[in-house]
Amino acid sequence: MRQLLLPLAASVLIGVLVAVGYWFGGRLDATDGATAPIALAIGSGDCRVYPEGCSAVGPEVELQLRFLDRPNAMTPAAIELHSSVPLSSATVDFEMAGMDMGLNRYRLEAGDRETYRAKVMLPVCVSGRRDWIARVQVVTEGRVYRAEFPFETYR
Repeated sequence: MRQLLLPLAASVLIGVLVAVGYWFGGRLDATDGATAPIALAIGSGDCRVYPEGCSAVGPEVELQLRFLDRPNAMTPAAIELHSSVPLSSATVDFEMAGMDMGLNRYRLEAGDRETYRAKVMLPVCVSGRRDWIARVQVVTEGRVYRAEFPFETYR
């Protein structure tokens, strides 16, 4: 009987340790809690990510997000993020307010002159909604910035 209890107890202990590690590991922010992200303000009330681009301004950084292709559901589109300062990393999440559209996160790759690019594809919303929010997060030397860019896809 003891031969069965020892492996069972070890399995339960390992399971608990894995669960605790997952619980705390999944709750860490990209900054590991070092600094809170700084929200950037959208520069214009009439923000158009295609074709002109839309700006967000904050302390020490200005970002401009622009679709190089018309944003349509299920159609690949190139996006470009220009930053006024060099970035350690840049990501964009595409979400709909109040609707779970799954994980739509893309890492932007560095180009030339503080420009970062990615090829993205938005899913189809079965309810027919076209309103999206591009949530951009960038990391500079020791600081994290976030900006939200609302936009609509075309038909």
